[in-house]
Amino acid sequence: MGFGVEATPLPEIDRFNEIHDGVVRTGAGVAAFELAIAVALSDHVQAQTARRVAVTRTTSWASRLDQMSNLIDDALATRMRPVTCAVLQAS
Repeated sequence: MGFGVEATPLPEIDRFNEIHDGVVRTGAGVAAFELAIAVALSDHVQAQTARRVAVTRTTSWASRLDQMSNLIDDALATRMRPVTCAVLQAS
């Protein structure tokens, strides 16, 4: 757990890296991709491993389900608020 992830530079990977401070190494072309893999295989820094694990936890399916459930709960709470009439309040 905590192994590095390498990918080709794609828009979705770039967006992910913007959010997660470049946690995914990218390489455009064979040589750059091979270099990214070599760097990942030699990366045994505990702080980097812990960072990758932390990012993984925030993007797990359980975490995504929690986020979606919260969005649904918020939307339902907004819809369930009682509607009051301004005319009745003025009386």
